[in-house]
Order: sequence, then structure tokens, then C-alpha cells
Amino acid sequence: MKYYSRVKYGKEQRLNLGFSMCPLCDVQPGEHHEYGCFAEECPQCHCVLLNCHCRSIDPHDGHLHKKAIADSFESPEEVEEIFYRPIISDVPSLLTSAAWIVLFESMGLKPQGYDAIGDPFFSIEDVQSFGLLKNN
Repeated sequence: MKYYSRVKYGKEQRLNLGFSMCPLCDVQPGEHHEYGCFAEECPQCHCVLLNCHCRSIDPHDGHLHKKAIADSFESPEEVEEIFYRPIISDVPSLLTSAAWIVLFESMGLKPQGYDAIGDPFFSIEDVQSFGLLKNN
């Protein structure tokens, strides 16, 4: 898989806000957005990076975005609102991925490991025991 460099503030193709500083994370033009900033653009499709399903940035940067998002949640309800949004792709966005991690860990589920892009693996038995998957 090819990874792209993160888009610096002021270099966006679609999301250029035109302010002297990012209004969400206060970085200057030419600097990277703070991890978890909703104004950062995906370097591949040019949509909002945190809602994007491309997974085009380096996994280490993706992990730091997910950690920043997870740390920003203020309530379980906020996490559940994001977790239960319809997913339009087999690949979760950085936002939904962070919500999964926070929701599962708040329930006491520990990941069995992590994949190549830093998403956690949870056992089916653990997830089913919390009623999050329906038995077919």
C-alpha cells in the first residue's frame, strides 16, 4: 500500500479555509495540523481526513490521530453516537476506529492484537458477550 504525506495547513486542495491560522487547532500555514484536527485534508481524496476511508497516511500518524480523537471524547454517549453511525465502507474512518477502541475498552474489552494500520483486533466471543454483534 502506498502512503501519502500529510497535508499541511494552507496546502489543501479542497478544504482550504483561508485563515491566517487553522481555526480548529491554531497551526500556522505550512505546519501540520494537530493530530485529531477536523480541518486536516486527506492527501489522497481531499475530503476531511478523520471521516475518510482511504487510510492513505502512514499507520503511525493514523495511530496518533486515533489517540487524539479517543482522548477528546467527553462522554460514553458521544462515543456511541459515532460508533453506531452507518459505516459506508468495509474500512472504518479514523474517527469510527477511535470510537470502537474507546467503546470496547470502556466495556473492559482488551484487543487481542493490532493490524498493519494500527486498528485493534477483538475476539468475536468478547464482542458477542457484550451484545454488540447479532448472532445469525
